[in-house]
Amino acid sequence: MTIADVRSPITSTGAPRSRRVRSALVAVGLLALVALPPFVLGTYWLFIATQLLAYGIATLGLHILFGRTGQLSLAHASFMGVGAYTTLVLAQRDVDPLVQLLAVVGVGLVAGALVPYPRSVFRVCGSAW
Repeated sequence: MTIADVRSPITSTGAPRSRRVRSALVAVGLLALVALPPFVLGTYWLFIATQLLAYGIATLGLHILFGRTGQLSLAHASFMGVGAYTTLVLAQRDVDPLVQLLAVVGVGLVAGALVPYPRSVFRVCGSAW
């Protein structure tokens, strides 16, 4: 073995082709898993899947807060309730679902911005705040 053999340039340009193909297939499979249920499932099962997804996201938020940091707070449930109530009111008035989504995000942002307001105005401190 000579020095020239050791100093030869690296000719590989990344992951092996089989790994790339496998990653692409996994991505396509996950995309199909997410995109196909509205076309394949009936309305009841689509409703159940939507509820499962919503509660799963809320549970994940609680796990991140309580499971990882040890802080117990159920405030995110109140924001979920505000969003659910906003959706209910707008759905009863036959508002377009995309407009409902934008309204729920807006109302949630306003509610989230108003929560720390009393602390800053009244200069309240302590473990409750």
